[in-house]
Amino acid sequence: MDPAQSLLAEFFPDDGHLYFGLVATQEKRAFQFDLDYRQGSMEEAVFSHWLDITESPTSAHSGVVEAVLFRLEREGGMPKDYINPPSLFPSTQHGFSQAVVASGRRTLYVSGQTAWDADKRLVGGMDLAAQARQAFQNVQTAVEAGGGSLADVVSLRIYIVNYTPDKSAAVGGALREAFAGPGKPAATWIGVTSLADPGFLIEVEATAVLD
Repeated sequence: MDPAQSLLAEFFPDDGHLYFGLVATQEKRAFQFDLDYRQGSMEEAVFSHWLDITESPTSAHSGVVEAVLFRLEREGGMPKDYINPPSLFPSTQHGFSQAVVASGRRTLYVSGQTAWDADKRLVGGMDLAAQARQAFQNVQTAVEAGGGSLADVVSLRIYIVNYTPDKSAAVGGALREAFAGPGKPAATWIGVTSLADPGFLIEVEATAVLD
């Protein structure tokens, strides 16, 4: 159960199939929030709620809705669809999805992260696996500084110096460590001749969709 479903189950603990729709308008900003929750194998029953939230809420449920939205935003729980059709090779075992569908009010673009620490010291020496782990750690740091988490990352672009297939284990291992949950971002691996510093063996760009 993803964070959004868990929150809905907490606030609306009905069994079966729950469809929850919200249209909210605040500070002239409108958005639609749809969640689909199913629990167990009970017979499907569709239950719809449409609540209007304004700067002066009047609905009896508005406080609950606002609490759900606040906690989803704080915990990075906006739902995403990870697309892995059976007609394409099973990429999740390598740490990424074939495609990701996501919607949110903010998109975070993370510059290429390398194995530098905050003092420009190269972490991991010339060990590709160690550099990869540090690069993904730096991606996490940047995303969290923007108000998100690694669960919000929908796309990666990974640059590897002088890439050959034997380097896939080092990079793939670090990727799977960073994204150990069921939701895997889309990813592209690109072999390059060099990066900005001669010591860099890997660089990782990321795109995250927040709240």
